[in-house]
Amino acid sequence: MARRPDLVIFDCDGVLVDTERLAVRLEVQLLAELGWEITEAEIVERFVGISDGAMQRAIEERTGRPLPPGWHEESTLRYREAFAADLGPVPGVVEVLDRLDAEQITTCVASSGSHEKMTFTLGLTGLDHRFAG
Repeated sequence: MARRPDLVIFDCDGVLVDTERLAVRLEVQLLAELGWEITEAEIVERFVGISDGAMQRAIEERTGRPLPPGWHEESTLRYREAFAADLGPVPGVVEVLDRLDAEQITTCVASSGSHEKMTFTLGLTGLDHRFAG
């Protein structure tokens, strides 16, 4: 017989909110602008789940130069625009959260992304009220 969990911890990106699909598409464009032609599959293989700092180091190593001034700000703006236009919850996650709520099982979010990013993406998808803090 399965034991009832006391707590369920969710990753944010790709588990609660469908950011990865949009981010991968945008990263192909951003890297092409830096001279690195890369496929969506390669983006997933190299970058999904790593920190922004690790991604920056990999980009700079591959292109042989530092990222241009303002690149972080510009790319952040473009991510926000893409998410605002098309971000939704991962299919089925609302039903899972409803069931956990009904069974009074505590949930929380863990992410390598910033608190500000999680607040933004959870807010866009209407999931923010389900997670305090």
